[in-house]
Amino acid sequence: SECYVSFSAFDPVRGCMRMKKIMLGHVKGKKNQKIHGEHLVKRLAEKLMNGWNPWIEAESPKEYTPFEDACAKYSEYLFKLVREGGMREETIVGYLSKLKILKEWNREREIGMTYSYQFNTKVVGEFLDYVLIDRNTTLLTRNHYLAWLKVFSKYLLERQYIPSDPTQSFSNTRIKKGRKDRDIIPDRILKQIHQHLMVNQPYFLLACQILHYMFVRPREMSFLKVGDFSVEKKTLSLDGNHTKNHNDAVITVPDHIIKLMIEIGIFDYPNSYYLFGNDFMPGAKRRSEKAFRDYWVKYVRKELGFSDRYKFYSL
Repeated sequence: SECYVSFSAFDPVRGCMRMKKIMLGHVKGKKNQKIHGEHLVKRLAEKLMNGWNPWIEAESPKEYTPFEDACAKYSEYLFKLVREGGMREETIVGYLSKLKILKEWNREREIGMTYSYQFNTKVVGEFLDYVLIDRNTTLLTRNHYLAWLKVFSKYLLERQYIPSDPTQSFSNTRIKKGRKDRDIIPDRILKQIHQHLMVNQPYFLLACQILHYMFVRPREMSFLKVGDFSVEKKTLSLDGNHTKNHNDAVITVPDHIIKLMIEIGIFDYPNSYYLFGNDFMPGAKRRSEKAFRDYWVKYVRKELGFSDRYKFYSL
């Protein structure tokens, strides 16, 4: 007397399996109802395999936001924070890097998250194990990821993308205190770095020398402009908006740094250009603080075979 498709799905409110029935009376003709029903069965089976649940969707529809869409909204939110001065750019860069790794890990899993509500305690635990064990990182790095996951979960929870905080039961792994995980770079290694970069990347050599001889931090370097340097006075002016102590400063530039800047044509660029743009050459768009560290790890330390205790900041 009636044509319908039915299936059972777990109802978390009632705590049991519950039958869902979809009537097909609106489709004219028994033959058409059967064809429509067969197609509907295939679509429903695929949705159920991907984690869809009609009872959760009815109670909390935002929890059925595709996980990738929720991540995209989170990225937009972070960019807005940077524009409004609500968070430091290097913090956002770190957050986005961790988000990228989370999304890549999810895509590679046999059964990954499809909807935002699937970001649960089990997923958080598996991801932290992946970061620590599969990526072979330190306990400190694992703790940094957990700190970010707590921030990310707070964002999802406040916007009803998830039903509860999946990071609540996790805490930082205690690390035995010791000396910092970086060493002073000896003179012989500094000479190797100089020779290697002078041939392969003199613009990054300039960054290394500014850090080493002038004590200008990577974040401060990322905001430097060509016009901040005075060849005549041999000085560099730092804007307090970008310094750690928020104070303006004028620093003496050593002769050999001025010489290097002239040799590689730094002062041929407009004063408004950032000192370190694409390929660490002057440009209208600046490089982030993280770019210095990434290049150091991939193209200096790795190629020269140095210890990972020689950090860019070791300079």
